[in-house]
Amino acid sequence: MKTQQSIKKKWISVLQEIINRNLKIHMILNLKVTDVIRDIEYLELYKRSGIVHVDLGMEGIEQEFLNKINKSTSVNDNKNAIQVLKKWEIAVSVNLLIGDRNENRKSLKKKFKIMRKWDPDFVIVYLPVPFLWTDLYNEAKDWIRTFDYEEWNYVNPIIIPKDYNTSDMINDLLIEYFKFVFRPIKLFKILFTEDKYKRKFTLAYIKDGILHGLYQKYRRLRPIIKFLHVRFHKKNKQPIFPLFGRGV
Repeated sequence: MKTQQSIKKKWISVLQEIINRNLKIHMILNLKVTDVIRDIEYLELYKRSGIVHVDLGMEGIEQEFLNKINKSTSVNDNKNAIQVLKKWEIAVSVNLLIGDRNENRKSLKKKFKIMRKWDPDFVIVYLPVPFLWTDLYNEAKDWIRTFDYEEWNYVNPIIIPKDYNTSDMINDLLIEYFKFVFRPIKLFKILFTEDKYKRKFTLAYIKDGILHGLYQKYRRLRPIIKFLHVRFHKKNKQPIFPLFGRGV
């Protein structure tokens, strides 16, 4: 039976073998915060083996919310995971769940204020989906906006917040996204980083985020925006990390 220790040992041996063979590859990982904390002493191997980007399943930045969704992390763990990855110049994207029943303008702005302070390279927002087999469904079933399952894609708001109009929430979300991305110091770092690979997919992320913003704002233009979105993905050779999940 494989243990966590044996899996970790095997994983580190794979990274070391990539280095030993001098393979010129780039890797993007989907990791939990606990994975990063577990491997802090091996992050130099991450960097040397070609890991350029970590997609971090953080979900929340408030301890009460983390406990509610059974995340085995703390707010400090989340903050530290971002900091240690940035220390080794590994790009980090943070996945956040925004838009549950308790969401309001103040809480949304607070989340992005903390994100600007922690300064990950990307913030990717997922709107919660109350799938029928989850505890979230039992909690929010009386407040579900639509049962059109084509919209249950982490992109469209499904749960109606107590004190927040969903249209206002999306507008505020777009405003906070642009405030996060278009900070002079952040743009300067992106444009003048020596890591050409990082610069390329960071700019791709910004372009894709703009398309997602237009998609949410202008419903009549959605067919055109979808067409542009598909063309952009085909032309861009790097994986895209859009603003709203992966569902457009």
